[in-house]
Amino acid sequence: VVYVIFSSEVKALPIARQMRAGGVTAPLLFGRSLMRESFLAALGGGAGECWFVDSFSRLSTAGPLIAEFFDKLRGAGVALPTTNHAFGWDGMSFCARALKADDGSPSGAIAYLESAMPLLGVTGTCVFSADNHNGRAGAGPTVLTRWHNQRFEEV
Repeated sequence: VVYVIFSSEVKALPIARQMRAGGVTAPLLFGRSLMRESFLAALGGGAGECWFVDSFSRLSTAGPLIAEFFDKLRGAGVALPTTNHAFGWDGMSFCARALKADDGSPSGAIAYLESAMPLLGVTGTCVFSADNHNGRAGAGPTVLTRWHNQRFEEV
């Protein structure tokens, strides 16, 4: 496998095309940032076997939290929900929970979020505190997604 480490389509696409034009048939591995419709379409039919570091299985049945995330985004016209969508979804969900927990008080919502209580989101569990606004608690979900013949395939 050849790992192409770029989050920019403008940088990654020419490399992928040059490798294929040069006869390299090894699977190409791309990061989460390139798992999006525009990049998949730009790869086209001659991309060969490609893999993506991903946050979700694209074929297997997900748990209820991820299934809701996929259903809502697809219902809003997002055919391929991405990890970036998921980070935004979690951020908004956590803020909504915090505001609801303290009847809409912004200072109460901040205290709720900074209470070091585990919050489960589609990107994994977050535990925020006054000193940790990143909140990442352990590894988030990571899978490899295979893109071959212009479709997702089971790994």
